Amino acid sequence: MQACFLPADILLPDAAADVEKWAVVACDQFTSQMEYWQKAAQIVGDAPSTLNIVYPEVYLAEGDARIERIRRAMADYMQRGVLQMRGEAEPDYIAALTQDYTRAQEQLTGLPGTPLPVFTYPNGAYSELSERVLQALGVQVTVTTEGGANRLVKGEPETLRLLHRIHVWRGTKPDMLLSRIDSALQALR
Repeated sequence: MQACFLPADILLPDAAADVEKWAVVACDQFTSQMEYWQKAAQIVGDAPSTLNIVYPEVYLAEGDARIERIRRAMADYMQRGVLQMRGEAEPDYIAALTQDYTRAQEQLTGLPGTPLPVFTYPNGAYSELSERVLQALGVQVTVTTEGGANRLVKGEPETLRLLHRIHVWRGTKPDMLLSRIDSALQALR
């Protein structure tokens, strides 16, 4: 018999989070009612909240723009330490990231070509601490899941950190990709 549940990293809000604003519940009868979500947004304000990382039915017409806002909110929560793995201390995080990165580099060593000093953050989850650890490990370029173009400046290696990307999903048509590239470049101007 195959297991129904597998081990996972469960991220919880830090102790400073206002639990009344953090927890947002979407019942079926409310997922398509704009008034419900507007009231929830009014209650939450600028506080960290799951409201910013869920995708209720009422917002389906926003498509990729809504998904991008959710990714940015999650990345922001991770970077600011709003979301943490239960019981994970900083030294444990540093050891785990160092071990994972080192193991990945060892696996790439046997392949043709040279492993690049680049790290792409899975699911966009990064923090100031992860940036410091990876820099100490010799990583010269880091890539987030945030959409957009980048302004790289010769002689300024910090412009190679936390790079944005142009998203391509299964079914992305060439004209849609070109439109995303054009929009990202327009934002740089």
